[in-house]
Amino acid sequence: MTISAGNATVSVPTFQVGSEQHRRRIATWATIAQNRLDNHDDSISALEASVSALNASVSAINTSVTNLNASVSAINTAVTNLQNSLSAAVVVVALAVSNTSAQTFTAGVTNRVVGYQVPDIDTHNAFNSSSGVYTVPISGIYEIDCAMMSQSTAWAAGQGIILRTYKNSATNVSSSLRRADAAVTAFLGTHTHALVSCTVGDILTVSVAMEALTNLYHANTADAVTFNRLSINKVK
Repeated sequence: MTISAGNATVSVPTFQVGSEQHRRRIATWATIAQNRLDNHDDSISALEASVSALNASVSAINTSVTNLNASVSAINTAVTNLQNSLSAAVVVVALAVSNTSAQTFTAGVTNRVVGYQVPDIDTHNAFNSSSGVYTVPISGIYEIDCAMMSQSTAWAAGQGIILRTYKNSATNVSSSLRRADAAVTAFLGTHTHALVSCTVGDILTVSVAMEALTNLYHANTADAVTFNRLSINKVK
């Protein structure tokens, strides 16, 4: 005898009809078999429900991973952009030069570009010591600081030194004047300082006008290079 429930079947022993006891035993076995088949179907349904829930969880996890990867990618892009910005912001551009050789200045000659011979610092090889021209390598705000002193010279009253810094040979960005109050033989020095906005390719120069025939103070000593010096630094 075979009993079916869903896709499952159970074989039950059959007996010849003979006694009440046999009929009861058959009925009991049939009930037990049916219960087992019903429980089996319930277990399969529960398992299918668990598998469906697990698939839904995996799908949700995959979506979260995709979103996380997108967030990580966005963060990496932001970090790269920040690193690029910081790299551009902290680029050091600096020049420090001094003079240790004679340069004769004829009285009354104006705007003669000073040629500094000793580049102590030139981060971008932007200074031409032959022409005295500094070519701006990176756009930004630059600080120019310049000092100059003559050799001991016989100055008439009112004579002195006029020191100027220029951008692109035409724009005077700073000036300084030092004159003798009375006739005197002495060293005369002056100093000028400026901040100037520059773009790549602009040129910066220092010029001087001497109102008496004289030389720059050029003794090859520590004092000389501090009295005649030029520094240019990118500050922003």
